[in-house]
Amino acid sequence: MEQTANEETLENIVEEKEALPDDFMAFYDQFGTDSIFQMEHIVFPLDGEKALSESGVAGIHLTKWQKEDWKMQRTFDDMDGTFQREFISFHGIVSEAIQDKSGEFSMLRRFSKIGDQWMLIFYQEMGKH
Repeated sequence: MEQTANEETLENIVEEKEALPDDFMAFYDQFGTDSIFQMEHIVFPLDGEKALSESGVAGIHLTKWQKEDWKMQRTFDDMDGTFQREFISFHGIVSEAIQDKSGEFSMLRRFSKIGDQWMLIFYQEMGKH
């Protein structure tokens, strides 16, 4: 059976999505364990989303995370299978999506190379989104 152009394009996207850059996991591991390294690899003010508004209403709340308010991000812990993580690499951006098994709570981080350094370029904190 012959593939259409759209099917070939989708197949190429899926293949590209699954291949993490060779140097990403070494960066990622150090990012989650070395606070000085982490601070040097974040683009501040960092674009992102807060999980809850000041009124406590769930939804999307755009923010700019500031260096002086940043809380150290640790290496992923699945909390005995309560959370799952997926990496998606597409056009030079690696997205890390973490969510609980119910899908109710999630977190998203996006990393990209700026020059020859991986940098955190977006952070959506854990919560209902």
